[in-house]
Formats: sequence, C-alpha cells, structure tokens
Amino acid sequence: GQPPITPATPVAEPVSFDNKNPSSVSVTIAGSGGAGTNLGRPFIGDARLSHVLYFDTSMTNSRPGESVYILANGSGSGGSRAANAGEVQKNISSLTNQDMGLTDVAIVTFSLSSGSGSVIGPLMIREYARRGARVIALVIADTSYTVGAKNTLNTLKTLTAICKNNDINLPMIVLSNDNP
Repeated sequence: GQPPITPATPVAEPVSFDNKNPSSVSVTIAGSGGAGTNLGRPFIGDARLSHVLYFDTSMTNSRPGESVYILANGSGSGGSRAANAGEVQKNISSLTNQDMGLTDVAIVTFSLSSGSGSVIGPLMIREYARRGARVIALVIADTSYTVGAKNTLNTLKTLTAICKNNDINLPMIVLSNDNP
C-alpha cells in the first residue's frame, strides 16, 4: 500500500489583513529606478490598484505626466550602486506614508543589476515593511555583463541582510534579462 497523504506544513502564517474584505485590500506598485519604472508602467490606470509610484535618481526614465520622486541629485547612477547610495538612503527615510502610497500590499519593482534601482528597491522594501505593508518584489536580473553580474550579487546580499535584520519574509519574482 501507499503511505497516507499528509498535508504540507505551511512555511509562513496565512496573510491576514485584520479580517478585511479582499476587495478592500489596498495595493501599491512602487517602481524603483529605470527598469522598475518600466515594470510598473503596464499598471498605470488599473483601478484595482491604490497607487502606481516611481522612485529614481533622475528624470531620465520618466515620461510626460508621470510623477517621479527624485531621491538623489538628479543625474542618475550610471550603473554604479555606490554613486547615490548615501543620498538615496537619507531621502527614502524622509518619505512620508503619503509619499509612499502606504497600503496593505506593496509590490516593489526594480533591477537587481542596475545602479539606481538596485539601491532604491531594497530600501523601499525595508521602508514598506517597517511601516506595516506586506511586500512582494518583482525584479529583473541581467548577469550577461560583468557590472550587471556584480550588481546582481551585491543587491541580493543587500536584500538578504535587509530581510534578515528586519524580519521580512519576502516573496520575490525574478525575471531574467540575460541574452545568451
């Protein structure tokens, strides 16, 4: 005979939103950096979302009419994670709940491989989680070039430390942009 089937042990507790009706759960898309902005764009105008917001280090990736919170000197990071990291960290900490579109669930979109997004994204995850939101990361990775591979590795290390130090259980969807 076959052994009896036993139910799987859940890895985490089920998500509870204080008994809210699922249709009243608010969701924000927070695009971070150029790739994060591009990942968030398809959701603009979706009535099911509370907010679609963008956070970057320059206006280079924005389109007319889009609201972008500039978190550094406005010149971008040029693929360098270190270029604006200190200024970005200081400015993210000063964002208000209203600036962040604080909601029940935050989907933070960014590139693991870039300069701006790879710094902004993990810090946004930390800030949303600290403020009580459930956070999901939707990220893109491109390890087909040396800087991208190095940035990806360092961003994953940063995310690991942030999640560990802040007790964040982070579901992450990774899209690969590697060109064979």
